[in-house]
Amino acid sequence: MALLWSLGCQAWWHSIAAPRKSVGPDDRFSVQERGLHVLRVHPITGQVQGHAVASGWMLVSASHAVRSLVRTARDKDVLVFFTVGEFGPGMRIDTELQEVLERLGAEHFTDRMPPDMYAMVCIKGGSVIMEAYVANRASPTTEEDGQSPTPASPLAITAHVPVPQVKADVICPWKKTPKNLARAKFCFNYDGYGELCDCNKRHLLPMKHSLVTVSDSFEKQFFHLTNPRITLTSQLKENNITDVPIVIIASNRPQVLFRQMSSLLRNRGIIVSNILVFVDGLHHEVEQLCSLLDIKCVAQTSDYDDTTLRIRENYRQALTNVWHHFPAASRLIVLEEDLEVSPDFVSYFSQTSHLLDLDSSLWCISAWNDNGFDSTSSDPAALYRVEYFPGLGWMMTRNSVQQLLDVWPSEREGYDWDVWVRWDSNRLDRECIIPDVSRTYHFGISGSHTSSAFHALYYQDHTINQLPDVQLRNVNGLLKDEYEKEIRQLIAEAEPIKATDFQLGEIPPSQGGPCELELEGTNKTYAFFFKMKAWEDTDLYKTVAKCFTIWDLDVRGHHHGLWRFHYYENTVLMFAVPLNMYM
Repeated sequence: MALLWSLGCQAWWHSIAAPRKSVGPDDRFSVQERGLHVLRVHPITGQVQGHAVASGWMLVSASHAVRSLVRTARDKDVLVFFTVGEFGPGMRIDTELQEVLERLGAEHFTDRMPPDMYAMVCIKGGSVIMEAYVANRASPTTEEDGQSPTPASPLAITAHVPVPQVKADVICPWKKTPKNLARAKFCFNYDGYGELCDCNKRHLLPMKHSLVTVSDSFEKQFFHLTNPRITLTSQLKENNITDVPIVIIASNRPQVLFRQMSSLLRNRGIIVSNILVFVDGLHHEVEQLCSLLDIKCVAQTSDYDDTTLRIRENYRQALTNVWHHFPAASRLIVLEEDLEVSPDFVSYFSQTSHLLDLDSSLWCISAWNDNGFDSTSSDPAALYRVEYFPGLGWMMTRNSVQQLLDVWPSEREGYDWDVWVRWDSNRLDRECIIPDVSRTYHFGISGSHTSSAFHALYYQDHTINQLPDVQLRNVNGLLKDEYEKEIRQLIAEAEPIKATDFQLGEIPPSQGGPCELELEGTNKTYAFFFKMKAWEDTDLYKTVAKCFTIWDLDVRGHHHGLWRFHYYENTVLMFAVPLNMYM
């Protein structure tokens, strides 16, 4: 058990079960709970305002959450590090975490062994108050025969932390304007907002582009810019979605929401009054953040305790109520709160929105490409058609949304909303438009349906476009008949890839073995064929997907049995035989 007392009160506690006979990366409890924890403590009130854990059982990015929490903490925040259970083998080689602790002043983190108990109390931007560890030499330093290490003796430390002298509830000496006073009060009460609460930053939001887009009212209230090279404009040269609401599906994760807003509000063409955040429950910090950013926020209530049902109900209410706020809108854009958007997010939808009016075989426009990994996407101007509903940033017409609401599952049906929405009975043979290079990035390290391990394996290496002005190529070529002409032309010029072209190791790719492919030249079109008799016949598909480094958990991202993607600057057409419609 870990227990924190602050100002004479119990501020935080955490416990895990007794050591198990076997602990491994597939044990969700171990992955989420065992390792090095850090608490972010308010320097004046003593309240715990943030918590993260780095687990050595993670396959990659073991310490991402801890490093993120430290990075977004304010100067003068108290950081409390301590171990719970075993570190796990991965922590021995996590040099990034070691560097973070050493920059904070740690001297003994690298001295301890994995079974040892460790703790440190320090002030960000200040000094180390206390650091200690208890050696556990009786326990092996490696897990042998699936046995967990024997826990070390308990470690208890007492640290006296000086309280900084501040006036009232203001930590930063910003200019006294109504907005800055509201910002100062917000940053006194809440933490984890990085530059928003950085005393050295005069502006509310980070500015990265030489040209940004905000509404006039937003400009006047937020950006007091002195740099003459920065120009503000309220619209794109051609903005076709000025009347389209952007719906944010949110929960009680305000720091996550702020990260999204930091990218969304920098977009050219963004109209702040079109953003509407639907929050699952009443959460004051979320409401105050929205108020600070001048974003409309609607709290929605639900009687469901089940996580799946609560999330689904939040979507249902949002998709129902958005039209009350925007009665004239004919379509909407939906984003989850843990998505960062590209600099051309608004422009992307502005250029593609009209396709939903021209082609009844289209269902949605998505900003996300399931197969858009670093090695398989490279052309930000390219678009594809896919049967699978990608989610993660999508546009749909009001009529299509209403079709879903009319058949929304009852509370007796325990389906995840995104699993249900992909049913053939909902899709009705329609397709979605996706980009080759995604316009959203899923940064949610953990959530209701994901973990940091899953994120590291399937989301971390996804590419997101970083260019602010991308002119999409041949947008009307995505209309059904035109697109089929393009596919036929690509097939005619494609060179075949044979199974023998792959370099395999002794261990099959399906079991994690190597699978390498080198294609001659660049800017060529290649075709690969594999056997797949039914959509449920996924064994060979998963092996092939691993070799091409596309999504390999299930079947997604295809167009009538054809997967289309870039592979190191070449176009690859991957055909399921006999399921594809082209042969």
